[in-house]
Amino acid sequence: MTRSFSDTVTLHTGGEIPGFGFGAGGLKGREALDAVTSALLDGYRLIDSGQRYGNEREIGLAVAQSGIPRSEITLSTKWCAPLQPSPSELEKLVIPEVEEIVRGLRESVIKLNNGKDVDQGGYIDLVLLHHSGPTPAWREQGWKALSQAKDEGWVRNIGVSNFGIKQLESLPGHVPVLVQLELNPWIQQRQVVKYCQDKGIVVQAYCPTARYQADRIGHPTVIKLAEKYNKPSGHILLRWSIQKDLIPLPRSSKEERIHANRCIFDFQLDDEEMAALDSLDMGSKGRQTPIDPDNLP
Repeated sequence: MTRSFSDTVTLHTGGEIPGFGFGAGGLKGREALDAVTSALLDGYRLIDSGQRYGNEREIGLAVAQSGIPRSEITLSTKWCAPLQPSPSELEKLVIPEVEEIVRGLRESVIKLNNGKDVDQGGYIDLVLLHHSGPTPAWREQGWKALSQAKDEGWVRNIGVSNFGIKQLESLPGHVPVLVQLELNPWIQQRQVVKYCQDKGIVVQAYCPTARYQADRIGHPTVIKLAEKYNKPSGHILLRWSIQKDLIPLPRSSKEERIHANRCIFDFQLDDEEMAALDSLDMGSKGRQTPIDPDNLP
C-alpha cells in the first residue's frame, strides 16, 4: 500500500511509477495547461492523458514550463481504437497498419515533450490501449504497435485500459505493466483487479471519486466517515483506493482541490469501514463511463 504521496510502485519490468497520479481526461486548452501546471507544482509526478483527450500538447508545455526535469515526471497517454461503432460503421472501418499507429504515437512524443521528437530524446513513459475493442483484430494490431514502440525504446512501458480478463489473456507477447480501470466503491471490478494483482500487473483507478456525483459523494456511508475523520467526502473515496493497493487518478481543474486531493495520508480506514464501502459495489450498474469490457469481444 502506498503510504505517502511521494511513494512509488514497482512495475514487473523493474521500473517504478508514482503511487498517486493526476488524471487529465476532459481538460482542454488553457484549462488543461493551468491544471497540469498546478499539479506539477504541487508535487504530482504522474500525469495521465490520451490521444483522444486532445491535451497532450498542453501537458508537454506545462512540463517544459515547470522547470522540473523531464526524467522526474511520468507521462502516460493512450491509443484509442474506434469507440463503440455500430455494426454497419465497423464494416466500413479499415484497421490501420502497425506503422500508422506508431507514427501517431511519435506525434504524441512530440506533443508531450514540447516539440522534441524521438531523435531529439523525446519519449513517453507509458502508453496504454484505451479500451479492449472494438474487435480482437483491432486490439491485436494496437498491441503490436505499442510493443514495437517499446522495443524501439522511445516508449518505456506499455499497458491497457478498460480490459477484462479474457482480453488481457488474448494479448500476444509483452505482458502489460499496468491496467487502468474505472474503480471506486460502486464499481469495483473485483475479479479483474485480483487477476492483475496476482500477476504483478499494477492497477490504476480512474473516476476514483465517482465524478463527485451527488448520490455517491453524498452517500450516508461516505458522509459518516467524512465527518468522523474531518475530511471531504472525496478523500474517503481516495483513501479507499489507496488501501485497495490501487493508484488513484483524481482529476480536477480547481487548484484548491488539486492540492487537497493529495492530503489523504494522515488517516486510515479500519477494516469495518473498508467493508462498509465495499458493500456499496453495484457491479456494472455502478459504471459512469460507457466502456464495459464485458460487452466487448
